Amino acid sequence: MTLAKQACDCCRVRRVKCDRNKPCNRCIQRNLNCTYLQPLKKRGPKSIRAGSLKKIAEVQMVSMNNNIMAAPVVCKKVPKNLIDQCLRLYHDNLYVIWPMLSYDDLHKLLEEKYDDCCAYWFLVSLSAATLSDLQIEIEYEEGVTFTGEQLCTLCMLSRQFFDDLSNSDIFRIMTYYCLHRCYAQFADTRTSYRLSCEAVGLIKIAGFHREETYEFLPFGEQQLRRKVYYLLLMTERFYAVYIKCVTSLDATIAPPLPEVVTDPRLSLESFLEVIRVFTIPGKRFYDALATNCVDDSCTEDSLKRNGTNFIPHHLI
Repeated sequence: MTLAKQACDCCRVRRVKCDRNKPCNRCIQRNLNCTYLQPLKKRGPKSIRAGSLKKIAEVQMVSMNNNIMAAPVVCKKVPKNLIDQCLRLYHDNLYVIWPMLSYDDLHKLLEEKYDDCCAYWFLVSLSAATLSDLQIEIEYEEGVTFTGEQLCTLCMLSRQFFDDLSNSDIFRIMTYYCLHRCYAQFADTRTSYRLSCEAVGLIKIAGFHREETYEFLPFGEQQLRRKVYYLLLMTERFYAVYIKCVTSLDATIAPPLPEVVTDPRLSLESFLEVIRVFTIPGKRFYDALATNCVDDSCTEDSLKRNGTNFIPHHLI
């Protein structure tokens, strides 16, 4: 006798075990009409949820941390083509606002250093920040989509892989900056601020606040580090006003230089103007706001002088 693939209608309603015979024994005993009319329900999730990704990563990390002698866990990477889609979106929409690397440089990094742990997690965090800033999701394959929150969750649960506390390279710094942007979009100000502090701490350990650090670096590496430094300086000053936190970075290094570009999306002009807004007045002004301690940097005359100094010469 062939058994049914699911419990009969009566047993499902009564929530009792069914032997799946036709008719089943329970229906015979109760003198019930045994039918199998309800459709068979499909099992399993339709798409990967953020909660599922989080649980998978937690299980994997607990297993590795406890050194459990079991079959090796294979951590599936975010596919290259999905990251590449996000890099294009960043280039087209966000580079002009928070510039780090152009699409050409990012694509080269993806192709050459996809297997490098720190570079890979930076690219994932940049993808997460891009999707979060633009508030969109990307379809990887039919029925499977990725959001900024999902990619951000993967990064946060994998911190031990990209930050083992042994170094303070530029990729780690940029990863924390991107994660900070994700949580800012999630309206989680405390976590966003804490992640920005991680990046600022690494900036100081690496010595990026000292001009002599840049002396022997190639121009491209200088530009990248200067851009990231001032992104974090402005982030600190925003939080000084928004949540009253004192700053630690100051305009002790020169900002990035303007670059001759044919693509207006790669122009640094707007970014350099924003830097000038945030650096005049200086650090004392923001710290005074954060601590509610008014000093001579916050007086009306001082602000007027600074405002005059800020006006471009061709407008005076």
